[in-house]
Amino acid sequence: MREDWIEIELDEVAEVNPKKPQADDELEVTFLPMPLVEEETGRYHLKETRKFSQVKKGYTGFIEGDVLFAKITPCMENGKIAVINNLINSVGFGSTEFHVLRPSFALEKKYLFYFLVRKAFRGYAQRKMTGSAGQLRVPKSVLQAANIPIAPLPEQRAIVAKIEQLFSELDNGIANLNAAKDKLEIYRQAVLKKAFEGAFTVEWRFNQDFDTTWEATVLGEIAKWGSGGTPSRKIDEYFTGDIPWLKTGELGPMYVDDAEEKITEEAILKSNAKVFPKGSVGIAMYGATIGKTSIFNAPLATNQACAVAQPNEDINAVFLYYYLLSQKYDLIRKGQGGAQPNISQGVLKEHPICVPRIEEQEQIICEIESRLSVCDNILANIEEGLEKSEALRQSILKQAFEGKLLSEEELEACRKEPDWEPAEKLLARIERSRNERIKNEEKVKPQKVSHA
Repeated sequence: MREDWIEIELDEVAEVNPKKPQADDELEVTFLPMPLVEEETGRYHLKETRKFSQVKKGYTGFIEGDVLFAKITPCMENGKIAVINNLINSVGFGSTEFHVLRPSFALEKKYLFYFLVRKAFRGYAQRKMTGSAGQLRVPKSVLQAANIPIAPLPEQRAIVAKIEQLFSELDNGIANLNAAKDKLEIYRQAVLKKAFEGAFTVEWRFNQDFDTTWEATVLGEIAKWGSGGTPSRKIDEYFTGDIPWLKTGELGPMYVDDAEEKITEEAILKSNAKVFPKGSVGIAMYGATIGKTSIFNAPLATNQACAVAQPNEDINAVFLYYYLLSQKYDLIRKGQGGAQPNISQGVLKEHPICVPRIEEQEQIICEIESRLSVCDNILANIEEGLEKSEALRQSILKQAFEGKLLSEEELEACRKEPDWEPAEKLLARIERSRNERIKNEEKVKPQKVSHA
């Protein structure tokens, strides 16, 4: 920390959970639910208004310039924090799970936001949470007692500007990485499409001395299809066995051989759950994981959201796996129409497929994997770049609050600002202001009436 900075408790420079704003009952005010605050970005979406009479009880109130801090798990850990502006009539209300911080004149609101949004601070707050499991909250006192480094005001503004400049450059880089990632997915689908059109094995077929015609059929004819089930959650003993019970969220890797939860033989007998053999191919039928596909590299049980194919002897499981990946978006389109897309077993069994001889299936697999291996290497580099981007973001914030982000030239420019003063002098002004406020509050306290 720089010599002209000070470190003090947050309560010294920001009021935590000040009194709610007051207004006429008929006044339209902004209403901000927790889901409309984004994670880590500080962005939020003002879509709702309500009358003051509807929100004055049971909701958290705030005004322009306040900083909202989600206090409940998992919203706090995920960084639902925002500086509030553009309120209707400068008054807002929202979830009771927000803490409200109102910065004093000694603290720039965006400086406070970046201090709070750091993973280091959120980790500190998470360790201090209280309450029952699943309902943990950050107490008000934890925010009040947190130590915050206070820089002179011009430096605070310069630090915020520098953070936002660096984050903007970082976001551009991340956008480019994600765009490259999207292009790789398009390339993967193009490779799979061409592979199952026979484009990669034209020369191979020409050199064979047997019939290389592909047979047109449907998925229901080339594999035995089934699905699993969920044992009763009311019987804890069912989930104490050693049979891996796969959920669709665990699909996605090319091969799976284990599962997070294990069930017993009795659970299999007394539910629709069943064990599918090694070499089966599973695909998620609905929900957020729809279309995720994996080959079972060991016997596995599954839940009911997973359709499982046991390929016929003349079908290579890897060939079927790649074919299902190539058809993912067509299958999802076929399953649309309800509240959420649903690839039923009926849709799967009736879906067309053209099947070459097993020898050509193996050749197609080789051609696909030779091309996708290059794609996978590029994707690994992109993922590494994205991880480094997040680490760099946190490094920028760390340097900012250690006084190491600004260059000497930038610091010298700050010292020339008319409101520059060492933070120690700023703190003295804060103390005088506080004492004056307390004195004024004492003056307006109601006097006790004697009834002697």
